Amino acid sequence: MIMTISNRQRGFSLLEVIFAIVIIGIAIIIAMYIYNKQKTSHTLSGQTLFSVHGNSIIGANGQRYTPLGVTVFGLSSPNWQAMEAGDLAQIKASASFWHANIVRIQVAPYYVDNNTPGFLQAVKNEVSVAEQAGLNVIISAQYERTNGSVTHDVRAPDESSVQFWETIAPVYANDTRVWYELFNEPTGLKSYSEWKNGGSGFIGMQTLVNDIRAVAPNNIIVAESIDDQQHFKGIAGNTLTGNNIVYAVHPYFNSHGSGEQPLPWWQNNWSTTWGFLASSQPLLISEWGEYEANKSECQPNAPILVPAFLSYISSLRLGLIGWSLTPGAMIRGNNLEDPNAFDQGVLYQCQSNTGVTSQGAGSDMLQLFKNNGNYQS
Repeated sequence: MIMTISNRQRGFSLLEVIFAIVIIGIAIIIAMYIYNKQKTSHTLSGQTLFSVHGNSIIGANGQRYTPLGVTVFGLSSPNWQAMEAGDLAQIKASASFWHANIVRIQVAPYYVDNNTPGFLQAVKNEVSVAEQAGLNVIISAQYERTNGSVTHDVRAPDESSVQFWETIAPVYANDTRVWYELFNEPTGLKSYSEWKNGGSGFIGMQTLVNDIRAVAPNNIIVAESIDDQQHFKGIAGNTLTGNNIVYAVHPYFNSHGSGEQPLPWWQNNWSTTWGFLASSQPLLISEWGEYEANKSECQPNAPILVPAFLSYISSLRLGLIGWSLTPGAMIRGNNLEDPNAFDQGVLYQCQSNTGVTSQGAGSDMLQLFKNNGNYQS
């Protein structure tokens, strides 16, 4: 019996199959483009991606957000142009290897305030690369490394800080993936009343908050503690007024000239000097590290202290920004994907070691980030 086209099932020609595959492929490409565009757009809808509720940072999906990442500091250096490529490499590695969900970019107000050619664009480039890699961003006002005697005298916020945030805050007012850290490690302040309201020639943190909120109503603001960010003793009655404020501390192991102390002493110290604040306010470790170095931050008993410290901050669900993907600090040598560690049977020494045998907390931080850092917003 001869079957006609009308009474048998017609097969597909090779040309029709190829055409269908092409159409499906184009559809997939368009869908991926739209997804990535939405993920990395600075001003897609002006949506507030992060907000503070009680002592928690909440993401757009309504879940608690724990910021975990690293600090890059090239844009706080007199050699910022030469260091920009290194910053970009570290930003990319923090996302691809270190499981970070945020990067802290230290920026020198000196170069912003003086309209240094190309500098603001360099800031924008680093923020853009970070966001394209899926990271959120903290812009931190950093005065320590800038050339010039004027900048070295800036130990706490002054008029230059006001000028800096008047320039930076509007740039990312519609991009709430970018957070503003008011001032890195302020010193010279006599009390938390002075920290908040100003005095001794300094401008209060509340003034900076008010200035930022006038142009950027929703970005997270990060406010650092006094005394090189080591404690929050005395902040009762002096917390800042406003929305979406996070408090930050840098609890390096040289806190308060402690020297080498046993673990119970440290556990009490962490709780009574800054950990207590986490019960009422969102608290962030916005810079911390431990590694072999000829400096006071290094503690000979670090192999015992570091796991206990990371366990403590995890119990409080605190975020952590590591210092840093530079030789000897979190990595061995120049390999951005070779975390240092506390090697079994090898003496941990407080002397400079930036080579491939350096020891430190890199591997422990990587494990913390792996366990907790994949959630973006």
